[in-house]
Amino acid sequence: METMLKLETLPAPTLLAAREAVAARLLARPTVVLASLIALSTVTRTVVAWLHQTPRYFPDEYIYAALGRSLAHGHYEIRGHLAHFPAILEPLVAAPIWRFFSTGTAYQLVQAQNALAASLVAIPIFGLGRWLGLSRGYSYLCAAYGLVIPELALASNNIADLVAYPLVLAALAMGVRALDAPSPKRQLGFLAFATLATLARTQYFVLVPAYILAALLLERGRMFRRHKVAAFALIPVSIAIAVAVLGFYSGVLSTTHLNGQFFHWLGLQSFLLTVEAGVAIVPGAVIALVRPAHRREAVFALFGGAFIVFLFCESAVYAANSDHFKERYLFALMPLVPLAYGLYLKRGRPHRYAVVALALAIVVAVSRLPLSAYAISTLRTDSELLYGVSWLERELGYGTAALVIALLATAGGACAVWIAFKGDRMFALTAAILVALAATIGAVKVDLGYTRTARALLPSNLTWIDAASKGPVTVVATPYSSRAFVFFALYWNTSITREVALDRAVPSDNFSAPDLRIGRDGRMLNTTGDLLIDRTVASASFWNASVIAHETGLTLWHPHGAPRIQTLVVGQYADDWLNESARIRAWPRHSQPKERGAAVAFTLSLPRDWPRTAHMKIGEAAFAINPGSRREIVCWNAAGPLDILSTSRDVLLDGANRPLTVQLRKLAQTATPAGRAGESCAATPLRRGSSLRRQAATGQKASAAARAPHRALLQAH
Repeated sequence: METMLKLETLPAPTLLAAREAVAARLLARPTVVLASLIALSTVTRTVVAWLHQTPRYFPDEYIYAALGRSLAHGHYEIRGHLAHFPAILEPLVAAPIWRFFSTGTAYQLVQAQNALAASLVAIPIFGLGRWLGLSRGYSYLCAAYGLVIPELALASNNIADLVAYPLVLAALAMGVRALDAPSPKRQLGFLAFATLATLARTQYFVLVPAYILAALLLERGRMFRRHKVAAFALIPVSIAIAVAVLGFYSGVLSTTHLNGQFFHWLGLQSFLLTVEAGVAIVPGAVIALVRPAHRREAVFALFGGAFIVFLFCESAVYAANSDHFKERYLFALMPLVPLAYGLYLKRGRPHRYAVVALALAIVVAVSRLPLSAYAISTLRTDSELLYGVSWLERELGYGTAALVIALLATAGGACAVWIAFKGDRMFALTAAILVALAATIGAVKVDLGYTRTARALLPSNLTWIDAASKGPVTVVATPYSSRAFVFFALYWNTSITREVALDRAVPSDNFSAPDLRIGRDGRMLNTTGDLLIDRTVASASFWNASVIAHETGLTLWHPHGAPRIQTLVVGQYADDWLNESARIRAWPRHSQPKERGAAVAFTLSLPRDWPRTAHMKIGEAAFAINPGSRREIVCWNAAGPLDILSTSRDVLLDGANRPLTVQLRKLAQTATPAGRAGESCAATPLRRGSSLRRQAATGQKASAAARAPHRALLQAH
């Protein structure tokens, strides 16, 4: 305070000079500047992350949370089975949080941990800049750029990308030093950071082959003698890759093809990342990597360039298989662009006409490949940049947004050419920072909108299963379901310790989820404790279980003894409609020896204003259900459990894009009709309730969305 008072009493010119001197002294202290950048980034991203109220990136977020909880209790398991999942670092770091805090608090602390981890990237970026001989101020800008790229919006999510991010850049920083002046200490540093980066995110194993390739090109025959310590990094990385390929990523080899789709995505992802970088700094960065001037630049170009190529090829494999822009794999490359651009500026902006050619090629690509076309559907799933573009489309409209992005990209190309000849040297990087910041803001807005929508659909008590269950819970995955609510249940409720798949339904992830086994007496043979059944497109009733809770399409049953299922309809929505292919099953009550078979009675009906007659085939029997009518049907198997299919080609889609045929109601166990043998169905004139033995419990009532009037459907058709 005394110093400030003294400054205020100085004359204006002297005061300005004094303030500039103070600022210069502060900028000359990297510790202060980097600590300030890290603190600001951490606080800002933590505040934003805490507005993100629930996970949305499944199954990844559930996997990392489950592993963190398991490690906190001394295991490495998911749902009771050893997890062959090599990305152990994030769960290990988060394990103490999951061990000592409630699920809700732990979720927020993990978000803060991600924000801090991502912000630490400023240190290796600044170190790389100074090692390359870039000015202190420019290196600060590079560090700031690494803190505002759009993918850092993922700090809100419980995934490993943000923990891996600073480790990748640290491995690159240590690697270039070890390649430039090999020493055991530097090589050990690279080995440590490369191993940690691979254990955080397996895809970063390409750091090691990139280092080996760069060393071979630099040292030739002396490579193994001068870099033998770093070569040991092949051992832990190879182990991690073996675990990945034999475990969670076992399907990668069979789905990897170097076909047209691979090369399509290799080029497309290069284009999209160029636009994300702001265009203006990309041509100069490419020139610096292709034509290095001296050994340090050659080391950076060889190691960084090999890493860029390997990571692009790796991500193109996944992109070709999923049709997603895999920005999550590539965003660690973004800080390398301004660093390489700094080398271009340092060397006096050489090869100007090559810059013109590259800028022109980018502008042509922008005109032929409008970015807005990729910010739709699943293409944007792994890209925060495309989420930001979708926000711009929502604000301005599709056409206007596409025009704005094309004009900005064109301006970036023009800026690259202008700077190559005589423009302001720092303008392009400043513009790139502003582009990244704008994309980040858009991505955050879209993310928060999604999470608010998801939270509104979830129960007020996210741990409702833990609160209601009387012990461990087995979740039953059912066919046709979207699995969204199952993911949320798995994440928030630690009492779910097992998952089984009904009728070969798609389970939550690649970990243990055996097929549900049901005996001839209806006994569930491989479940434990209470049962959580997805009611979205299936309904069930039990002989010896009662409903203890239900929320968001899920029903929690508590069995009294070993659970014995009574009836099961797969392909029936919560509001009683059947889809185009439903499976109706029933099991006998074996406590009554005379009943060896099983039979059910139910009613099929259509609303009065339904536009068409539904022709149903149930088993081998055919039925026609007219609008406004109903048919009472009985199906039986005189010799054992009933298992019969219901199909129809008379299908209409509702507003939620559900295929609907008829409504099935009043499903109940009944006696096998006298004189009937085998398995079949028939219409019956039985009066309501005349032969019902037991009314089947149908679980949860239809959700509000499922009860939407079908008149909107009639208008659509």
